[in-house]
Amino acid sequence: MNLGLGLQLGNRGSGGGSGFTLAPGAAPSGSTFTRASTGYAYNSSGTLASNAIDVLRDDYSASPVVWLGKLIEPARTNGSRDSQAFTTARWTRRNAISVTDNSIVAPDGTTTGALLANVTGSGSNDMFEAGFSLSSRFPSSTALAWSLWVRPVSTSGTLVVSSPHGTSFGNASVNLALLTAGVWTRVYPGHPAVTTTTAFTSTAGGANGLLFACSAGAPISFYLWGPQLEAGAAYSSYIPTTTVSVTRAADALVLNWASRGVADGSYTMRYTFDDNTTQDVATTVASGTATVPTNLNRAWIKRVAKL
Repeated sequence: MNLGLGLQLGNRGSGGGSGFTLAPGAAPSGSTFTRASTGYAYNSSGTLASNAIDVLRDDYSASPVVWLGKLIEPARTNGSRDSQAFTTARWTRRNAISVTDNSIVAPDGTTTGALLANVTGSGSNDMFEAGFSLSSRFPSSTALAWSLWVRPVSTSGTLVVSSPHGTSFGNASVNLALLTAGVWTRVYPGHPAVTTTTAFTSTAGGANGLLFACSAGAPISFYLWGPQLEAGAAYSSYIPTTTVSVTRAADALVLNWASRGVADGSYTMRYTFDDNTTQDVATTVASGTATVPTNLNRAWIKRVAKL
């Protein structure tokens, strides 16, 4: 996800009022932006790219390439380790499953996509994160969001994404026939190809992980990249990991309302998102500024207006 660096002065917003119209490019004069870590987003070439610390992200859809807005997210932690390598000690490969790292160009342009072949039922030829029982990885007994990139080789069959703790802690399936062969697709709960039987939750000890198997059409083959398991109701932008969990810091975009002629006080600000829906938020302007919330209905922002 990428929330662009460009904010331009606008005189009127949705529903009227002074405000900021966001566009690809640099942040507006008088605003400030910080993020204490790197952050990923799709660039204008349709490639997933890393943005440096304190760089505001522009995010684009991958295909077709369309600017979505400025990406503003809360801090999130990817608890799924080795998100680009699956022949390491962090992953357990059972029986005759075949896993080949660095087999194909991944969504970020690096040759780190892995080929998984001869994938069958859970408990037979499958793969799961070896450290799934590590405690305190997540808050205790909380909702988790999973996501990953899949590029089908098999044109039919069902990929299972479940919890190594048992299906009561998470169980979903991906219909490979509904994905485009030869194309990377990020799948997640709510994607048209995904059926969720049981939503993912952490254990009382704050543990969980991901298991990949097949429930129909075995054996299946597919390319895998970027699995992510994070505490929250919905997945966020990609957070790469190696041997440990990794946290992406929160985005902090501070808008200078004084530069728009807005005095200190309490107001309603209207946020317009990538899909042109809006959300009205009670906001206090203090010392001429207010920070864009990280808990809005959508993460891609195109316009902020004072009503």
